[in-house]
Amino acid sequence: MALDDPQSLLSFVPTLEIGGMDYPSIAPNLERFRVVEGPGGMTSLELVVIDAAGAADGTVTFASGSGSPLDLGAGIRLFAGPAERGAAEIFDGQITGLEAEIRENAPPLLTVLAEDRLFPLRRKRRTKLFEQQALGDVVKAVAGDYSLTPEVRDGVDTIARDWLQTDETDLAFLRRILDRFDCDMQIVAAKLQVGRKGKDRRTLVPLQTGSTLLACRVTADISEQVSEIRIASFDPKSGDPVNETKPAGGYGPGAGKTGADTLSAKFSRVSLHLGRFGPMTSGDAQAIAQTECERRARAFVRAFGTAQGNGQLRVGSWVELAGFNPRFANQYAVTRAVHRYDRDDGYRTDFEAECAYLGDPA
Repeated sequence: MALDDPQSLLSFVPTLEIGGMDYPSIAPNLERFRVVEGPGGMTSLELVVIDAAGAADGTVTFASGSGSPLDLGAGIRLFAGPAERGAAEIFDGQITGLEAEIRENAPPLLTVLAEDRLFPLRRKRRTKLFEQQALGDVVKAVAGDYSLTPEVRDGVDTIARDWLQTDETDLAFLRRILDRFDCDMQIVAAKLQVGRKGKDRRTLVPLQTGSTLLACRVTADISEQVSEIRIASFDPKSGDPVNETKPAGGYGPGAGKTGADTLSAKFSRVSLHLGRFGPMTSGDAQAIAQTECERRARAFVRAFGTAQGNGQLRVGSWVELAGFNPRFANQYAVTRAVHRYDRDDGYRTDFEAECAYLGDPA
């Protein structure tokens, strides 16, 4: 069988590496796992194994006793299948928690809790001023403190400004300033990747109804769509008034009519004023208005689905829904992915994705 055959046709055997070493003996005891990846980085893993093993004298003992590789601080990687066949890595991080559980008339369990390489960034809190730096420069400075290699992609705001980190963890600080300009980050190996949400395709994953796409609900909602965004403020240095307006349009994957198109054709124009921001320059106002337009446009059509387990389904990847209602059969940017396995359902991937376009009715 080919590696890209539907997971239901394959015997799913994940690869688990602890401290850089493969432990195939753990796979038969695997009860379930759950890998959660969402916006803002910080992927988490919950992995449950049966904590029992046969001893030489015929007795049963705990498998994760003294000397077990499953220990606090150990590096852990999880692959969606045999690593020797090129299976995708779905988690790379460090064990941060362990739980032991006993059950009535059932073997004991050991639960491993782990977080990815952004874990140190949420453990360091500080107050710091970054003076006259672009967003990408701030990312590079923080990444350098943790020996991470920054990759700042095209489209990230480049205006130099002051950034104040006030009693925040480095992770919370990066999340806040990136979200303000509609950017996101992921950690890949030792690389901290930063880019605009929905702009850069990590990979394209085709999903076919009745095969790789098990269930899906897609919603087109006009209630948060706008025709334009207005921002009024004043320049903190000159005191001059700042008034900026940006028209809404499409952004990201897919094709069809945007929310702004639908408002114009079927409803009435909506001009939204943003009043939650303080003093800012004209350049800041333009950038914020533009990113807010694109953020809303991208969330016009949202998909919530479950697919056969696929390690390529990650935040930042695009999915192409086929065999669906033609109005909703489109390409979508994935914003959240949950890779889960248990002995009943096997390996599945739940995802949330969004698209700025709705197809014309037939």
